[in-house]
Amino acid sequence: RSRWRISFSAMGDDGTRVLSGGPASYNTMGSGGHQAQWKHGICDCCSVIKTCCFSMWCSCLRLGLSVERAALGYTFVKVALFFAILYMLQDFFFNLAGNPFTRKSGASYTSADQEQKIQMSIIMSFLGFCILLAGVGIRAAIRGRLRAKYSIPGSAGEDFACHCFCGFCAITQEAYEVDMRELGEDGGCSCDVFPSWAIANRSDANTQTSSAENQTYSHGDQADRQPLLSGHDNA
Repeated sequence: RSRWRISFSAMGDDGTRVLSGGPASYNTMGSGGHQAQWKHGICDCCSVIKTCCFSMWCSCLRLGLSVERAALGYTFVKVALFFAILYMLQDFFFNLAGNPFTRKSGASYTSADQEQKIQMSIIMSFLGFCILLAGVGIRAAIRGRLRAKYSIPGSAGEDFACHCFCGFCAITQEAYEVDMRELGEDGGCSCDVFPSWAIANRSDANTQTSSAENQTYSHGDQADRQPLLSGHDNA
Protein backbone atom coordinates (compact mmCIF):
# COMPACT_ATOMS: atom_id res chain seq x y z
CA ARG A 1 0.00 0.00 0.00
CA SER A 2 1.09 3.55 -0.61
CA ARG A 3 0.97 4.45 3.09
CA TRP A 4 4.00 2.26 3.75
CA ARG A 5 6.22 4.13 1.29
CA ILE A 6 8.44 6.61 3.12
CA SER A 7 10.99 8.77 1.32
CA PHE A 8 13.30 11.64 2.21
CA SER A 9 13.77 14.76 0.12
CA ALA A 10 16.99 16.72 0.43
CA MET A 11 15.73 20.18 1.41
CA GLY A 12 12.36 21.88 1.58
CA ASP A 13 11.50 25.26 0.09
CA ASP A 14 12.28 26.96 3.39
CA GLY A 15 15.63 25.24 3.76
CA THR A 16 14.45 22.56 6.18
CA ARG A 17 14.76 18.81 5.84
CA VAL A 18 11.45 17.29 4.75
CA LEU A 19 10.09 13.80 5.42
CA SER A 20 7.55 12.84 2.80
CA GLY A 21 5.59 9.79 1.84
CA GLY A 22 2.46 8.04 3.06
CA PRO A 23 -0.63 10.14 3.68
CA ALA A 24 1.19 13.11 5.21
CA SER A 25 4.48 15.03 5.19
CA TYR A 26 6.39 16.42 8.14
CA ASN A 27 9.15 18.92 8.66
CA THR A 28 11.66 17.89 11.29
CA MET A 29 12.12 21.59 11.98
CA GLY A 30 9.27 23.91 12.84
CA SER A 31 8.40 27.12 11.07
CA GLY A 32 11.08 29.76 11.27
CA GLY A 33 13.75 27.12 11.90
CA HIS A 34 12.50 26.23 15.40
CA GLN A 35 13.00 22.71 16.68
CA ALA A 36 10.11 20.26 16.52
CA GLN A 37 8.15 19.18 19.59
CA TRP A 38 6.55 15.94 20.72
CA LYS A 39 3.12 15.53 19.17
CA HIS A 40 1.59 15.04 22.62
CA GLY A 41 2.84 15.45 26.16
CA ILE A 42 4.26 12.83 28.49
CA CYS A 43 1.01 12.77 30.49
CA ASP A 44 -1.32 12.65 27.45
CA CYS A 45 -0.90 8.91 26.92
CA CYS A 46 -4.60 8.20 27.52
CA SER A 47 -5.51 10.31 24.48
CA VAL A 48 -4.31 7.37 22.32
CA ILE A 49 -5.86 4.58 24.32
CA LYS A 50 -4.94 1.64 22.06
CA THR A 51 -1.28 2.63 21.91
CA CYS A 52 -1.34 3.31 25.65
CA CYS A 53 -2.71 -0.15 26.49
CA PHE A 54 -0.30 -1.82 24.09
CA SER A 55 2.66 0.05 25.63
CA MET A 56 1.60 -0.85 29.16
CA TRP A 57 0.81 -4.54 28.73
CA CYS A 58 3.21 -5.42 25.89
CA SER A 59 5.99 -2.87 26.32
CA CYS A 60 8.64 -5.21 24.89
CA LEU A 61 6.74 -5.52 21.60
CA ARG A 62 5.95 -1.81 21.46
CA LEU A 63 9.60 -0.86 21.98
CA GLY A 64 10.59 -3.25 19.21
CA LEU A 65 8.04 -1.73 16.84
CA SER A 66 9.17 1.82 17.61
CA VAL A 67 12.85 1.02 17.08
CA GLU A 68 12.26 -0.79 13.80
CA ARG A 69 9.80 1.73 12.36
CA ALA A 70 12.18 4.59 13.18
CA ALA A 71 15.01 2.68 11.44
CA LEU A 72 17.40 2.90 14.40
CA GLY A 73 19.39 -0.11 13.23
CA TYR A 74 17.75 -2.97 15.17
CA THR A 75 14.95 -5.33 14.21
CA PHE A 76 11.63 -5.76 15.98
CA VAL A 77 12.42 -9.32 17.08
CA LYS A 78 15.84 -8.50 18.56
CA VAL A 79 14.62 -5.52 20.58
CA ALA A 80 11.47 -7.25 21.84
CA LEU A 81 13.40 -10.39 22.83
CA PHE A 82 16.13 -8.37 24.56
CA PHE A 83 13.70 -6.44 26.75
CA ALA A 84 11.65 -9.57 27.49
CA ILE A 85 14.76 -11.34 28.83
CA LEU A 86 15.78 -8.21 30.74
CA TYR A 87 12.38 -7.94 32.44
CA MET A 88 12.34 -11.65 33.31
CA LEU A 89 15.77 -11.42 34.93
CA GLN A 90 14.68 -8.35 36.86
CA ASP A 91 11.58 -10.10 38.20
CA PHE A 92 13.60 -13.23 38.98
CA PHE A 93 16.09 -11.42 41.22
CA PHE A 94 13.46 -9.29 42.93
CA ASN A 95 11.37 -12.39 43.68
CA LEU A 96 14.38 -14.10 45.21
CA ALA A 97 15.09 -11.00 47.27
CA GLY A 98 11.50 -10.83 48.52
CA ASN A 99 11.31 -14.46 49.66
CA PRO A 100 14.55 -15.19 51.52
CA PHE A 101 12.99 -16.96 54.54
CA THR A 102 10.98 -19.70 52.89
CA ARG A 103 11.58 -23.01 54.66
CA LYS A 104 10.09 -26.46 55.04
CA SER A 105 7.48 -27.13 57.70
CA GLY A 106 9.04 -27.96 61.08
CA ALA A 107 12.49 -26.62 60.14
CA SER A 108 14.11 -23.92 62.20
CA TYR A 109 16.77 -21.34 61.47
CA THR A 110 19.59 -20.26 63.70
CA SER A 111 20.64 -16.62 63.89
CA ALA A 112 23.54 -17.39 61.56
CA ASP A 113 21.14 -18.87 58.99
CA GLN A 114 18.90 -15.81 59.14
CA GLU A 115 21.88 -13.50 58.75
CA GLN A 116 22.94 -15.45 55.68
CA LYS A 117 19.43 -15.19 54.25
CA ILE A 118 19.41 -11.44 54.80
CA GLN A 119 22.73 -11.09 53.03
CA MET A 120 21.40 -13.14 50.11
CA SER A 121 18.30 -10.95 49.98
CA ILE A 122 20.45 -7.82 49.81
CA ILE A 123 22.57 -9.29 47.01
CA MET A 124 19.49 -10.33 44.99
CA SER A 125 17.94 -6.89 45.50
CA PHE A 126 21.14 -5.22 44.31
CA LEU A 127 21.28 -7.37 41.17
CA GLY A 128 17.62 -6.72 40.40
CA PHE A 129 18.13 -2.99 40.92
CA CYS A 130 21.15 -3.00 38.58
CA ILE A 131 19.11 -4.71 35.85
CA LEU A 132 16.29 -2.23 36.44
CA LEU A 133 18.67 0.72 35.99
CA ALA A 134 20.17 -0.91 32.90
CA GLY A 135 16.71 -1.20 31.32
CA VAL A 136 15.89 2.41 32.15
CA GLY A 137 19.21 3.56 30.70
CA ILE A 138 18.74 1.63 27.46
CA ARG A 139 15.20 2.93 26.99
CA ALA A 140 16.47 6.46 27.69
CA ALA A 141 19.15 5.98 25.02
CA ILE A 142 16.48 4.92 22.53
CA ARG A 143 14.47 8.02 23.40
CA GLY A 144 17.57 10.14 22.85
CA ARG A 145 18.10 8.66 19.40
CA LEU A 146 14.47 9.32 18.51
CA ARG A 147 14.84 12.94 19.62
CA ALA A 148 17.97 13.32 17.53
CA LYS A 149 16.28 11.78 14.49
CA TYR A 150 13.26 14.08 14.71
CA SER A 151 15.15 17.17 16.01
CA ILE A 152 13.17 17.29 19.26
CA PRO A 153 14.87 19.28 22.05
CA GLY A 154 15.77 17.64 25.33
CA SER A 155 18.64 16.11 27.28
CA ALA A 156 19.88 12.73 28.40
CA GLY A 157 18.89 13.55 31.97
CA GLU A 158 15.31 14.29 30.91
CA ASP A 159 15.17 11.06 28.93
CA PHE A 160 16.38 9.06 31.93
CA ALA A 161 13.94 10.79 34.29
CA CYS A 162 11.00 10.13 31.94
CA HIS A 163 11.75 6.40 31.77
CA CYS A 164 12.62 6.19 35.46
CA PHE A 165 9.45 7.79 36.83
CA CYS A 166 6.98 7.58 33.89
CA GLY A 167 8.23 4.64 31.87
CA PHE A 168 4.96 3.51 30.30
CA CYS A 169 3.97 7.10 29.51
CA ALA A 170 7.34 7.68 27.82
CA ILE A 171 7.00 4.49 25.73
CA THR A 172 3.50 5.59 24.65
CA GLN A 173 4.69 9.09 23.74
CA GLU A 174 7.56 7.71 21.67
CA ALA A 175 5.31 5.12 19.99
CA TYR A 176 2.77 7.76 18.93
CA GLU A 177 5.56 10.03 17.67
CA VAL A 178 7.15 7.29 15.57
CA ASP A 179 3.84 6.07 14.15
CA MET A 180 2.67 9.55 13.16
CA ARG A 181 5.96 10.42 11.50
CA GLU A 182 6.70 7.09 9.82
CA LEU A 183 3.19 5.76 9.11
CA GLY A 184 1.16 8.96 9.07
CA GLU A 185 -1.35 7.55 11.57
CA ASP A 186 -1.62 6.12 15.07
CA GLY A 187 -0.41 2.54 14.78
CA GLY A 188 -2.39 1.28 17.77
CA CYS A 189 -1.58 -2.34 18.60
CA SER A 190 0.42 -4.81 16.56
CA CYS A 191 -2.81 -6.36 15.27
CA ASP A 192 -3.43 -3.19 13.24
CA VAL A 193 0.04 -2.24 11.99
CA PHE A 194 2.81 -4.78 11.56
CA PRO A 195 6.59 -4.27 11.73
CA SER A 196 8.49 -3.80 8.48
CA TRP A 197 9.31 -7.49 7.98
CA ALA A 198 5.59 -8.35 8.11
CA ILE A 199 4.73 -5.38 5.91
CA ALA A 200 7.23 -6.58 3.31
CA ASN A 201 5.75 -10.09 3.34
CA ARG A 202 2.24 -8.71 3.09
CA SER A 203 3.28 -6.37 0.25
CA ASP A 204 4.80 -9.31 -1.65
CA ALA A 205 1.60 -11.29 -1.15
CA ASN A 206 -0.49 -8.35 -2.38
CA THR A 207 1.77 -7.97 -5.40
CA GLN A 208 1.41 -11.65 -6.26
CA THR A 209 -2.36 -11.45 -5.82
CA SER A 210 -2.56 -8.39 -8.07
CA SER A 211 -0.45 -10.12 -10.73
CA ALA A 212 -2.71 -13.18 -10.62
CA GLU A 213 -5.81 -10.99 -10.91
CA ASN A 214 -4.32 -9.12 -13.87
CA GLN A 215 -3.54 -12.40 -15.62
CA THR A 216 -7.10 -13.61 -14.99
CA TYR A 217 -8.56 -10.41 -16.42
CA SER A 218 -6.22 -10.64 -19.38
CA HIS A 219 -7.29 -14.22 -20.16
CA GLY A 220 -10.93 -13.20 -19.73
CA ASP A 221 -10.55 -10.33 -22.18
CA GLN A 222 -8.95 -12.63 -24.71
CA ALA A 223 -11.79 -15.12 -24.32
CA ASP A 224 -14.36 -12.35 -24.81
CA ARG A 225 -12.63 -11.06 -27.90
CA GLN A 226 -12.19 -14.47 -29.51
CA PRO A 227 -15.83 -14.90 -30.68
CA LEU A 228 -15.82 -11.39 -32.08
CA LEU A 229 -12.67 -12.06 -34.06
CA SER A 230 -14.06 -15.36 -35.31
CA GLY A 231 -17.26 -13.68 -36.46
CA HIS A 232 -15.32 -10.96 -38.22
CA ASP A 233 -13.23 -13.56 -40.08
CA ASN A 234 -16.32 -15.45 -41.16
CA ALA A 235 -17.85 -12.24 -42.44
